[in-house]
Amino acid sequence: MSTGRLLIYPDSHMWDNLYDQHVDPKSMIDALAAKNATLVLSYHVVFEIAKIFLSLHPGREARGIALFSYLKQFVDIGIPETKQLSELLTAEAYALENDLSEIDPFATVEESAISNQEIAKLASGLVEDRVKEYIPRRIKEAEETRDKQIAHLVARPKVKAALLARKKAELDGWLRINALSPIGAEMVCDRMHEMLGPGPTYDYLLRCCSLLRGISHAASSGPISITTGAVHMEIRCRGT
Repeated sequence: MSTGRLLIYPDSHMWDNLYDQHVDPKSMIDALAAKNATLVLSYHVVFEIAKIFLSLHPGREARGIALFSYLKQFVDIGIPETKQLSELLTAEAYALENDLSEIDPFATVEESAISNQEIAKLASGLVEDRVKEYIPRRIKEAEETRDKQIAHLVARPKVKAALLARKKAELDGWLRINALSPIGAEMVCDRMHEMLGPGPTYDYLLRCCSLLRGISHAASSGPISITTGAVHMEIRCRGT
């Protein structure tokens, strides 16, 4: 769905920084609107930020309440919210396979209501089962991904050395080339398998290749950048 606006998808670290720098929500939204842009809240990010409540961070409860109270101000202003990451990735793949020019990345009214309810609860310090179940699962997934990346480089010392030897200025171009290679397709395929569950290998490969073709044809905007970012990060970590 084309809105004509520049959609900016802050991750959890950016929301942290906005809060720590005391950026006024309304002033920021107004300034972005003057440039035909807006922040967009990812449902996924809500749970990522919520990890603070179950962390070992000193003063974690006070920090969590403060962060979600701040985030709630943006929600009350009415910033758009997106569907879940797995839904976006599926929609991107389907659109590219079927020559559709765009997808609708936005959450439904019902989905936004659920997200807003969670944010309001977390702003009051109430951490319910939905969040408690999600956080340990995400921590486990992150640990498994990190271990795989470390093992990948340990098994390929020459690749690791070659990657470390690259100049910082060369890295972005090298990542772009590799992200659009068969290696990149394989990595997206792996990621889609993790996110969407078991399925025919051919279907996954078709979707991955479609996604990468779309990225290579133009500098994509909106949720398609999720795919680009995921491939870049994975290649950067693996050093493949």
